[in-house]
Amino acid sequence: MNCDDGGGGGKSTEDQQLEKLQGSWAVTSVDLDGTDRTSDFSTMVMSFTTTAGNTTFGYSITGSRPNPNPWPPSGSITLGADPLSQLIRKDGSPDLAMTYALSNADDQLTISFTYTGAGYAGSSRVEAVEGDWTFVFDKQ
Repeated sequence: MNCDDGGGGGKSTEDQQLEKLQGSWAVTSVDLDGTDRTSDFSTMVMSFTTTAGNTTFGYSITGSRPNPNPWPPSGSITLGADPLSQLIRKDGSPDLAMTYALSNADDQLTISFTYTGAGYAGSSRVEAVEGDWTFVFDKQ
């Protein structure tokens, strides 16, 4: 008699989410306080390097970002209390709480957060950086 309910390979919720986030994600849209900022981030790609069993993972960013912008070129992120919807960026003080959602068969990632501070240097003109940001990425 098989007691397996077919529920999967026994991976934790955290490991399942890490597996989905692993890889490179290209920006498709960016919004700051209701204003479209996609053109300022048009070639931005965020890459996550995850490891099963470790809820803190690294990220790196390549491509265009304005100066200032709310993302340093690299850092670390931890899954939050709800690993299905919360991330905590660990590259500043204080840590930055972010919400995220995966959609489109886990091929689209939306990250939202409220940023306060001076921002990080990017690759183009100086822009406002404080406010409510939403980034939408497609998996590459």
